[in-house]
Amino acid sequence: MKKEIETAQFWARETHTPLFTLTDPNKIEIQNTLILYNAGTSNFYYINQSEKIRSKKGYEYFSKESNFNKYIQETKLIITKIQAFIKPTLKKNYKILTNIELFNEFEITENKILEFFQIYSQTEAYNFKKFENNFSKFNKDFEEIGKIRLEMRRLIKPLFTILIGKIIKETAKRNNLNIEDTFFYTLNEIKDLFLNQKQISKEILNSRKKGYCILVQENRYKIYTNKDYSEISKIIENKFSPKTKTLTGSVACQGKVIGIARVIIQNKQNLKKELSKIKDGKIKDGEILVTDMTKPEMITYCKKTSAIVTDEGGILCHAAIISREFNIPCIVGTKIATQLIKTGDKIEVDAIKGEIKKIN
Repeated sequence: MKKEIETAQFWARETHTPLFTLTDPNKIEIQNTLILYNAGTSNFYYINQSEKIRSKKGYEYFSKESNFNKYIQETKLIITKIQAFIKPTLKKNYKILTNIELFNEFEITENKILEFFQIYSQTEAYNFKKFENNFSKFNKDFEEIGKIRLEMRRLIKPLFTILIGKIIKETAKRNNLNIEDTFFYTLNEIKDLFLNQKQISKEILNSRKKGYCILVQENRYKIYTNKDYSEISKIIENKFSPKTKTLTGSVACQGKVIGIARVIIQNKQNLKKELSKIKDGKIKDGEILVTDMTKPEMITYCKKTSAIVTDEGGILCHAAIISREFNIPCIVGTKIATQLIKTGDKIEVDAIKGEIKKIN
């Protein structure tokens, strides 16, 4: 484990990703990753140089014009298939199904999600890392893929949050469980819950709720909790804690701005609170948005910002695409901006050099 931690590179931060989706051996995008869960947030890290390996493969693939066209056509087909699947499935009444039938619906939907992510993950930031220095050469092709990626991202909520959510909610109800508890079940454990009504022990459930680490390698995973989790968490926290006042990242849209920061963390409670402020007009125009990642529901606020800074993402992430569309200076992939910067800080965003500095 020590070796893996030493090679860890920050990838992404998501609101609590269910454990059953992280323990599926068929999910290519989570191979060679270290995932830390705590207090409703999952942090993802690449290990064993997997980011460099994926970056090389992405460059070799997308450098060929024919592969660009092939990917676009394949993605459009997947989008059409997923949309056709979602519409009638949303109308299904899971309450009348037997446990076996309910589990079959879970597997069918999970397979659709797997099919979706197998192609969606091909445009993760690491695939385009090597293109950042000559982005203009491929600009037209990248922008087209970026728009398709946004279209795919809009499918995540109905496909995962709603459909899987409805199925899991029904089986949780049948087993007198809170739906939140099922988020701490592995894939095999959730299958056992569906088919045999077998619950994990309260001891295991509570230990995972306090925080866990999961290591995914070679289609296998290992979960660490309690003392092991605490030790791993401390090492990761120390490795990625801010050690400088100057942040660097990838330039998504050029420009130079000095302004007041507005930090928005993408957990459920904080995002809802911040979005309500935007709706009520309590957030000033011209602030610099500092966030782990932007989401489609934040577009109204993004348009009013003078610059955007994110922890994660690459040249085709949501923040990058939106910033170029509205010509807003933007730096993505800083990894620790939300840790170093606080709401109200005066900062300088140099989206030419790719640097962010605090101003005393």
